[in-house]
Amino acid sequence: MIKTFTGTNSFSLKRALDQAIAEYLKLMGSDMGLERIDAEADMQSLQGSLLGVSFLVSKKMVVLEDPSLNKALLEKLPELLTQVYEDTDVIIVEHKLDKRTAWNTYLQKNTSYTLFEELRGGQLTSWVVSYTRSKQSELSNTDALYLVDRVGPNQQLLSMEIEKLSCLGNKITREAIDELTVPSMQSTVFNLLDAAMKGRLDTALQMYEEQRKLRVEPQAILAMIIWQLHILALVAASGNSSVPSEAKISPFVLDKSRQLVKNGMGLGRVKKLVAKTRMLDNKMKTVAVDADETVTYLIAAIASQ
Repeated sequence: MIKTFTGTNSFSLKRALDQAIAEYLKLMGSDMGLERIDAEADMQSLQGSLLGVSFLVSKKMVVLEDPSLNKALLEKLPELLTQVYEDTDVIIVEHKLDKRTAWNTYLQKNTSYTLFEELRGGQLTSWVVSYTRSKQSELSNTDALYLVDRVGPNQQLLSMEIEKLSCLGNKITREAIDELTVPSMQSTVFNLLDAAMKGRLDTALQMYEEQRKLRVEPQAILAMIIWQLHILALVAASGNSSVPSEAKISPFVLDKSRQLVKNGMGLGRVKKLVAKTRMLDNKMKTVAVDADETVTYLIAAIASQ
């Protein structure tokens, strides 16, 4: 069987690949028939792995990583795949596959094709609850959402935090999350911007001070605010249409940005904030100003609009 694993959710993709390899090793009892080929392999090595016969094992598994990065191999690969013996399982792993290419079309039509997409909204929260349960611990849906908002949507990072929190006992509390996890800068700045846009200036400034105590520089915070405003502008401008995939924005970030736009952050207001932020950013880069005062002034200006 020939399988394709692809998509932006690297955590889920890796888990599926690890599981497939583990099942093969359990079946065979050894790794003698397991071969891993990367994009730097030459044609002779690739042909030997895909079409070679091993008399030491009854079944082979070949994992082919990112062949699309090697154009010379890619030209011959479809033909080679038609010649693979039935006792050889092939898993093609494409981490950054361009969906518009003929190669992607071929894989969809001729292989068992699995697309691993980023989890979003309720999917991600449900996964956090389920993963916590698999670690013999418990986390409510509300606190799962709180953990995602605090740490960010990266499943690898979330899994590490859950494993750490699960060591405390059967139930993970919000107090434990606050004590043992560090809020991601992306999530913190988004919440800062959210508070400012809702007129909660004291809360926004408190979040800014917390970041400064963590030794995050004002320039870095400003850069993150600019990035968040850029996403808001894309979302507001798209209206009911979807944001182009070329923007490479995670579904989690898009969903949170759409909620802000839905709650009154229209395109006109975003444009004004982008213009003011651009002006202050240019001022910080060209004139000797106090960076802290400049960023706090921007936060106050956002809260007042």
